[in-house]
Amino acid sequence: MAAASSSEQLLVAAPLRGEEEEKEEEEEEQPAREVAPQRRLFRLSRGALASSALGVALLLFGWAGGVTFTSSLRGSSQTAHSLLEDLESGDSVLALVSKNSSNCTGPGENCLPHKCCDTQGFECYQKSKDYASCRPKDSCKPGVDPEDPPKFQTPWTCKVLGGPGPHAKKPPPTAPPAPPAAPANSGCYLVDHGKLLMVKHSYGTFDIPGGLAEAGEIPEKTACRETWEETGYKVTATGLKTVTSNGFHIFNCKLLEPKPAGSPDPAEVSAVMWNPLNALPQTGWRFQEELALFR
Repeated sequence: MAAASSSEQLLVAAPLRGEEEEKEEEEEEQPAREVAPQRRLFRLSRGALASSALGVALLLFGWAGGVTFTSSLRGSSQTAHSLLEDLESGDSVLALVSKNSSNCTGPGENCLPHKCCDTQGFECYQKSKDYASCRPKDSCKPGVDPEDPPKFQTPWTCKVLGGPGPHAKKPPPTAPPAPPAAPANSGCYLVDHGKLLMVKHSYGTFDIPGGLAEAGEIPEKTACRETWEETGYKVTATGLKTVTSNGFHIFNCKLLEPKPAGSPDPAEVSAVMWNPLNALPQTGWRFQEELALFR
């Protein structure tokens, strides 16, 4: 009986040991079964993320210039992941368009369609909802630009819509500064909001502000100084407009301040006027031939 009892105990113990081993194997396999769905979920999330980024890439590239994707699926996924990294790093949509568009705009042209410039050192500045222009970086000042043609003198917002594109070329080399010009009698052609700055001399004739050069004075300085003395406006010369037959230098000028800071000598100037370009006096000019230059 004792031997039989011992056999029965062994028979019973064996299945118990088998159940424990099976339980241990199940416990070892359980983490693997739990990790597998997580891996599948991770792969699914990465796939969905790549697909979403690829969709954004297609949208952006299509908007910026209609780029055709001819790369393989693997290459497209790499592009999508690169775009996603740019987005995660804080790049704006407009910055990404500027990075990836090859149809960028030249200096001074309307960059609103592509929002990027084809020249290094330029940015696309917005003027209105219908117009933007590629201008040198930090050169746009909000408000009316007096150098704009009279019919286009509306305020600039100067919102930056984009910068240089990926294939932007270097700007052309600037010409070396010209040697100082010899003194010359000079004046300012200054148009603001479609009106020409004029003076009426004490002896009755009309003219633009200007006068005689002082010793050692360059023509631009003469034009600005004479304008200040005759009108009270502080101005700067932006470029030479023309030289008349008698050697008088006429410069394009713009206001530095919107209101006069001084007053003219009444013995020399009896009135300072802003006359519309389309309604200038037809007679009475000090140099009548100059009237054709002011239209």
